[in-house]
Amino acid sequence: MEYTTRGVCGQEGCRETRYYLDNGLWFCRRGHQQEVYQLILWKQCHALVQSRGFPPQLEDSSDGGEIEFFSSQPTADQEEPDIVKFGGKHLQWPRLVDSVGLCYLGALLMRLPVGIGDFHR
Repeated sequence: MEYTTRGVCGQEGCRETRYYLDNGLWFCRRGHQQEVYQLILWKQCHALVQSRGFPPQLEDSSDGGEIEFFSSQPTADQEEPDIVKFGGKHLQWPRLVDSVGLCYLGALLMRLPVGIGDFHR
């Protein structure tokens, strides 16, 4: 089986960084299925590190701790994902734009001298 190295899995405390693709879904080496949102967040952090000069620790901050807060998989005390009514529309969280906000918050928590413009092309 061929593995790809990515960010830390983060599910249930898993620190695995090797992943494989099975029927269009990504799994860590220990079998945890990766959520699409987690992969998007990792890719955004990876791009910031590789192309914008952010420190590599930013990728480590996307290891899943904040993903548990935004997880689309229901927990024991939550039966379905959050659906919010805003302006007459039903919105399901998280949205893609929220991942950029998480990258920005991660940079702020690391006390990096960043502005919103640093995340714009």
